[in-house]
Amino acid sequence: MEQSALLEALAAVVGTDRVLTDVESRTFYSTDVFRQANELALAVVQPGSVEELHACVRVCVSRAAPMVVRGGGASYTDGYLPTQPGTVLFDMSRLTGIATSIRDHAGQAITDPAEKPWFCGLMQSTPSGLAACRESHAQAAALVESADQPCRASCYAGLCQSVAPILLQGRHIGTIIVGDRPEHQLTPLRIESLATAHGIDMALLTEAAEELRPWSEERMAAATRFVQQLANTIARLCFNAYQLRCRMDDLAAVHDVAVKLSGRTRLQEILDTATKQLVETMELKAS
Repeated sequence: MEQSALLEALAAVVGTDRVLTDVESRTFYSTDVFRQANELALAVVQPGSVEELHACVRVCVSRAAPMVVRGGGASYTDGYLPTQPGTVLFDMSRLTGIATSIRDHAGQAITDPAEKPWFCGLMQSTPSGLAACRESHAQAAALVESADQPCRASCYAGLCQSVAPILLQGRHIGTIIVGDRPEHQLTPLRIESLATAHGIDMALLTEAAEELRPWSEERMAAATRFVQQLANTIARLCFNAYQLRCRMDDLAAVHDVAVKLSGRTRLQEILDTATKQLVETMELKAS
Protein backbone atom coordinates (compact mmCIF):
# COMPACT_ATOMS: atom_id res chain seq x y z
CA MET A 1 0.00 0.00 0.00
CA GLU A 2 2.81 2.42 0.91
CA GLN A 3 4.65 1.66 -2.34
CA SER A 4 1.48 2.23 -4.37
CA ALA A 5 1.03 5.63 -2.73
CA LEU A 6 4.67 6.48 -3.47
CA LEU A 7 4.29 5.57 -7.14
CA GLU A 8 1.07 7.57 -7.42
CA ALA A 9 2.73 10.62 -5.88
CA LEU A 10 5.67 10.37 -8.30
CA ALA A 11 3.32 9.93 -11.28
CA ALA A 12 1.46 13.05 -10.19
CA VAL A 13 4.70 14.98 -10.71
CA VAL A 14 6.13 13.53 -13.94
CA GLY A 15 3.17 11.69 -15.46
CA THR A 16 2.35 7.98 -15.39
CA ASP A 17 4.28 7.32 -18.63
CA ARG A 18 7.46 8.56 -16.94
CA VAL A 19 7.25 6.19 -13.97
CA LEU A 20 8.38 2.83 -15.33
CA THR A 21 7.43 -0.20 -13.24
CA ASP A 22 7.51 -3.07 -15.75
CA VAL A 23 10.11 -5.76 -15.11
CA GLU A 24 11.90 -5.23 -18.42
CA SER A 25 12.52 -1.52 -17.77
CA ARG A 26 13.47 -2.06 -14.13
CA THR A 27 15.94 -4.76 -15.15
CA PHE A 28 17.49 -2.66 -17.92
CA TYR A 29 17.97 0.42 -15.74
CA SER A 30 19.22 -1.68 -12.80
CA THR A 31 22.13 -3.02 -14.89
CA ASP A 32 25.48 -1.37 -15.53
CA VAL A 33 28.24 -2.32 -17.98
CA PHE A 34 29.31 -5.44 -16.06
CA ARG A 35 26.50 -6.65 -13.86
CA GLN A 36 22.87 -6.53 -12.81
CA ALA A 37 21.86 -5.33 -9.37
CA ASN A 38 20.80 -7.90 -6.78
CA GLU A 39 17.82 -5.64 -6.06
CA LEU A 40 15.74 -4.29 -8.94
CA ALA A 41 14.55 -0.72 -8.63
CA LEU A 42 10.97 -0.33 -7.47
CA ALA A 43 10.45 2.15 -10.30
CA VAL A 44 12.38 4.18 -12.83
CA VAL A 45 11.42 7.85 -12.74
CA GLN A 46 12.29 10.16 -15.66
CA PRO A 47 12.00 13.82 -14.62
CA GLY A 48 11.96 16.33 -17.46
CA SER A 49 13.08 19.39 -15.54
CA VAL A 50 15.00 20.39 -12.43
CA GLU A 51 11.70 21.37 -10.81
CA GLU A 52 10.25 17.90 -11.43
CA LEU A 53 13.41 16.33 -10.02
CA HIS A 54 13.18 18.45 -6.86
CA ALA A 55 9.52 17.53 -6.40
CA CYS A 56 10.21 13.80 -6.87
CA VAL A 57 13.08 13.88 -4.38
CA ARG A 58 10.81 15.55 -1.84
CA VAL A 59 8.24 12.78 -2.38
CA CYS A 60 10.87 10.09 -1.78
CA VAL A 61 12.36 11.81 1.25
CA SER A 62 8.94 12.26 2.85
CA ARG A 63 8.37 8.50 2.54
CA ALA A 64 11.96 7.46 3.40
CA ALA A 65 12.32 5.79 0.01
CA PRO A 66 15.94 5.03 -0.99
CA MET A 67 17.11 6.71 -4.23
CA VAL A 68 19.84 6.22 -6.84
CA VAL A 69 20.67 8.37 -9.87
CA ARG A 70 21.46 7.05 -13.36
CA GLY A 71 23.06 9.15 -16.09
CA GLY A 72 24.04 7.64 -19.43
CA GLY A 73 24.23 4.04 -18.23
CA ALA A 74 27.98 3.56 -18.75
CA SER A 75 29.01 2.91 -15.14
CA TYR A 76 31.69 0.30 -14.47
CA THR A 77 31.55 0.64 -10.68
CA ASP A 78 27.97 -0.23 -9.61
CA GLY A 79 27.48 3.49 -9.07
CA TYR A 80 23.76 3.59 -9.83
CA LEU A 81 22.76 0.00 -9.02
CA PRO A 82 20.04 -0.32 -6.36
CA THR A 83 21.16 -2.03 -3.15
CA GLN A 84 17.99 -1.74 -1.05
CA PRO A 85 14.43 -2.96 -1.61
CA GLY A 86 12.01 -0.26 -2.73
CA THR A 87 14.68 1.93 -4.35
CA VAL A 88 13.53 4.66 -6.74
CA LEU A 89 15.95 5.04 -9.64
CA PHE A 90 16.09 8.47 -11.29
CA ASP A 91 16.92 8.35 -15.00
CA MET A 92 18.41 11.77 -15.75
CA SER A 93 18.55 11.49 -19.55
CA ARG A 94 15.48 13.68 -20.15
CA LEU A 95 17.13 16.58 -18.35
CA THR A 96 19.70 16.98 -21.13
CA GLY A 97 16.97 17.55 -23.72
CA ILE A 98 19.32 16.19 -26.37
CA ALA A 99 20.32 12.73 -27.53
CA THR A 100 23.76 11.58 -26.37
CA SER A 101 25.47 8.26 -27.09
CA ILE A 102 28.95 6.76 -26.85
CA ARG A 103 30.10 4.75 -29.86
CA ASP A 104 33.18 2.82 -30.88
CA HIS A 105 35.54 4.04 -33.62
CA ALA A 106 33.30 2.42 -36.27
CA GLY A 107 30.16 4.19 -35.05
CA GLN A 108 28.57 1.16 -33.36
CA ALA A 109 26.65 1.98 -30.18
CA ILE A 110 28.33 1.21 -26.84
CA THR A 111 25.69 2.91 -24.70
CA ASP A 112 21.98 3.22 -25.29
CA PRO A 113 21.27 6.78 -26.51
CA ALA A 114 20.08 9.01 -23.69
CA GLU A 115 16.91 10.93 -24.59
CA LYS A 116 16.51 9.46 -28.07
CA PRO A 117 13.73 11.44 -29.78
CA TRP A 118 10.50 9.75 -30.80
CA PHE A 119 11.33 10.86 -34.34
CA CYS A 120 14.54 8.80 -34.33
CA GLY A 121 12.69 5.82 -32.88
CA LEU A 122 10.25 5.94 -35.80
CA MET A 123 13.07 6.35 -38.33
CA GLN A 124 14.74 3.24 -36.89
CA SER A 125 11.54 1.20 -36.78
CA THR A 126 11.98 -0.10 -40.33
CA PRO A 127 15.00 -2.03 -41.70
CA SER A 128 15.82 0.62 -44.32
CA GLY A 129 15.50 3.48 -41.83
CA LEU A 130 17.67 1.67 -39.28
CA ALA A 131 20.32 0.99 -41.93
CA ALA A 132 20.33 4.65 -42.98
CA CYS A 133 20.75 5.80 -39.36
CA ARG A 134 23.59 3.36 -38.74
CA GLU A 135 25.36 4.57 -41.86
CA SER A 136 24.97 8.16 -40.69
CA HIS A 137 26.55 7.30 -37.33
CA ALA A 138 29.44 5.49 -39.02
CA GLN A 139 30.08 8.54 -41.22
CA ALA A 140 29.89 10.83 -38.18
CA ALA A 141 32.42 8.69 -36.28
CA ALA A 142 34.76 8.74 -39.29
CA LEU A 143 34.84 12.56 -39.16
CA VAL A 144 36.79 12.57 -35.89
CA GLU A 145 38.95 9.51 -36.52
CA SER A 146 42.06 11.67 -36.83
CA ALA A 147 40.84 14.78 -35.01
CA ASP A 148 41.04 15.86 -31.37
CA GLN A 149 38.24 18.42 -31.47
CA PRO A 150 34.46 18.12 -32.00
CA CYS A 151 33.16 18.19 -35.58
CA ARG A 152 29.77 19.09 -37.01
CA ALA A 153 27.71 16.42 -38.79
CA SER A 154 24.22 15.94 -40.17
CA CYS A 155 22.33 12.65 -40.07
CA TYR A 156 20.45 11.07 -42.95
CA ALA A 157 17.16 12.60 -41.80
CA GLY A 158 18.64 16.08 -41.65
CA LEU A 159 19.15 16.42 -37.90
CA CYS A 160 22.27 18.14 -36.60
CA GLN A 161 24.91 16.26 -34.64
CA SER A 162 28.09 17.29 -32.89
CA VAL A 163 30.71 14.55 -32.86
CA ALA A 164 33.68 14.42 -30.48
CA PRO A 165 36.49 11.87 -30.07
CA ILE A 166 37.18 10.05 -26.81
CA LEU A 167 40.95 10.09 -26.41
CA LEU A 168 43.19 8.01 -24.17
CA GLN A 169 46.92 8.80 -24.18
CA GLY A 170 46.47 10.45 -27.56
CA ARG A 171 44.71 7.43 -29.08
CA HIS A 172 41.15 7.59 -30.44
CA ILE A 173 39.19 4.87 -28.61
CA GLY A 174 35.61 5.96 -29.18
CA THR A 175 33.20 8.69 -30.17
CA ILE A 176 30.57 10.83 -28.47
CA ILE A 177 27.64 11.82 -30.66
CA VAL A 178 25.44 14.61 -29.33
CA GLY A 179 22.50 15.96 -31.18
CA ASP A 180 19.65 14.58 -33.25
CA ARG A 181 18.08 18.01 -33.09
CA PRO A 182 17.27 20.31 -36.01
CA GLU A 183 18.56 23.83 -36.38
CA HIS A 184 15.15 24.57 -37.92
CA GLN A 185 11.94 22.57 -38.00
CA LEU A 186 11.86 19.92 -40.73
CA THR A 187 9.72 20.89 -43.72
CA PRO A 188 6.60 18.89 -44.63
CA LEU A 189 8.27 17.98 -47.94
CA ARG A 190 11.27 16.50 -46.13
CA ILE A 191 9.06 14.56 -43.70
CA GLU A 192 6.98 13.19 -46.58
CA SER A 193 10.13 12.11 -48.41
CA LEU A 194 11.43 10.22 -45.37
CA ALA A 195 8.07 8.60 -44.63
CA THR A 196 7.69 7.42 -48.23
CA ALA A 197 11.26 6.15 -48.54
CA HIS A 198 11.08 4.04 -45.40
CA GLY A 199 7.43 3.06 -45.17
CA ILE A 200 6.69 5.07 -42.03
CA ASP A 201 3.28 6.47 -41.16
CA MET A 202 3.28 10.08 -42.41
CA ALA A 203 1.01 11.41 -39.66
CA LEU A 204 3.09 9.86 -36.89
CA LEU A 205 6.38 11.06 -38.35
CA THR A 206 4.97 14.59 -38.72
CA GLU A 207 3.81 14.61 -35.11
CA ALA A 208 7.20 13.33 -33.95
CA ALA A 209 9.03 15.95 -36.03
CA GLU A 210 6.96 18.72 -34.44
CA GLU A 211 8.20 17.57 -31.01
CA LEU A 212 11.85 18.10 -31.99
CA ARG A 213 13.21 21.17 -30.25
CA PRO A 214 15.68 23.15 -32.39
CA TRP A 215 19.11 23.69 -30.83
CA SER A 216 21.49 26.44 -31.76
CA GLU A 217 25.00 25.54 -32.89
CA GLU A 218 26.45 27.30 -29.83
CA ARG A 219 24.30 25.36 -27.38
CA MET A 220 25.09 22.03 -29.03
CA ALA A 221 28.82 22.81 -29.10
CA ALA A 222 28.79 23.65 -25.38
CA ALA A 223 26.97 20.41 -24.56
CA THR A 224 29.43 18.43 -26.67
CA ARG A 225 32.48 19.93 -24.96
CA PHE A 226 31.07 19.04 -21.57
CA VAL A 227 30.21 15.47 -22.54
CA GLN A 228 33.59 15.01 -24.24
CA GLN A 229 35.46 16.15 -21.13
CA LEU A 230 33.36 13.83 -18.99
CA ALA A 231 33.92 10.84 -21.30
CA ASN A 232 37.66 11.45 -21.49
CA THR A 233 37.86 11.66 -17.70
CA ILE A 234 35.93 8.40 -17.30
CA ALA A 235 38.18 6.71 -19.89
CA ARG A 236 41.31 7.79 -18.01
CA LEU A 237 39.91 6.62 -14.67
CA CYS A 238 38.95 3.22 -16.11
CA PHE A 239 42.39 2.84 -17.71
CA ASN A 240 44.12 3.78 -14.46
CA ALA A 241 41.99 1.25 -12.59
CA TYR A 242 42.91 -1.42 -15.16
CA GLN A 243 46.63 -0.64 -14.79
CA LEU A 244 46.31 -0.79 -10.99
CA ARG A 245 44.65 -4.22 -11.19
CA CYS A 246 47.45 -5.47 -13.45
CA ARG A 247 50.11 -4.24 -11.02
CA MET A 248 48.30 -5.82 -8.09
CA ASP A 249 48.18 -9.13 -9.98
CA ASP A 250 51.93 -8.86 -10.66
CA LEU A 251 52.65 -8.19 -6.99
CA ALA A 252 50.47 -11.12 -5.96
CA ALA A 253 52.41 -13.38 -8.35
CA VAL A 254 55.73 -12.24 -6.91
CA HIS A 255 54.42 -12.88 -3.39
CA ASP A 256 53.33 -16.41 -4.36
CA VAL A 257 56.78 -17.15 -5.77
CA ALA A 258 58.46 -15.80 -2.63
CA VAL A 259 56.28 -18.05 -0.43
CA LYS A 260 57.18 -21.12 -2.49
CA LEU A 261 60.90 -20.32 -2.28
CA SER A 262 61.00 -19.77 1.46
CA GLY A 263 63.14 -22.37 3.22
CA ARG A 264 64.84 -23.61 0.03
CA THR A 265 68.65 -23.31 -0.17
CA ARG A 266 69.78 -25.32 -3.20
CA LEU A 267 70.21 -23.15 -6.30
CA GLN A 268 68.76 -25.63 -8.80
CA GLU A 269 65.78 -26.30 -6.56
CA ILE A 270 65.19 -22.54 -6.24
CA LEU A 271 65.38 -22.07 -10.03
CA ASP A 272 63.08 -25.01 -10.77
CA THR A 273 60.50 -23.91 -8.19
CA ALA A 274 60.59 -20.27 -9.34
CA THR A 275 60.19 -21.24 -13.00
CA LYS A 276 57.27 -23.58 -12.29
CA GLN A 277 55.51 -21.05 -10.11
CA LEU A 278 55.95 -18.25 -12.65
CA VAL A 279 54.58 -20.45 -15.42
CA GLU A 280 51.50 -21.31 -13.34
CA THR A 281 50.87 -17.86 -11.91
CA MET A 282 51.77 -15.61 -14.82
CA GLU A 283 50.42 -18.06 -17.42
CA LEU A 284 53.73 -18.18 -19.25
CA LYS A 285 54.72 -21.10 -21.48
CA ALA A 286 57.90 -22.89 -20.47
CA SER A 287 60.30 -23.24 -23.36
